[in-house]
Amino acid sequence: MVEVEDRGVQGYKNVMEALKEQSVYVYVHSRDQKTPIAEGSTLSNVPWFPRKIRDLDRFANHILSYGSELTSDHPGFTDPVYRERRTEFADIAYYHKHGQQIPHVEYTEEEIKTWYG
Repeated sequence: MVEVEDRGVQGYKNVMEALKEQSVYVYVHSRDQKTPIAEGSTLSNVPWFPRKIRDLDRFANHILSYGSELTSDHPGFTDPVYRERRTEFADIAYYHKHGQQIPHVEYTEEEIKTWYG
């Protein structure tokens, strides 16, 4: 693996040419489809992935947004109290960022009974 922080397009091309001269083959993984590559090299587009732990905040918010609505066959679909509480939990998770203190959740007596009998 080689990580390159270039100083412009020409700098990147120079690095790629140098790699190609010293290598049997060069394979470039890039999230940028417009990345210039040396002739004879291969460019592969890779989906986004977290590089730093704070990047997980971005990822988590995408995932949480997919689960924000209940389908009509969900047991809590017609229960306004359940839906409101679910929204509270989702908001806590959505707005929490890495490095912040983990929020304390006050559970209702009924919720505690659900988990502990």
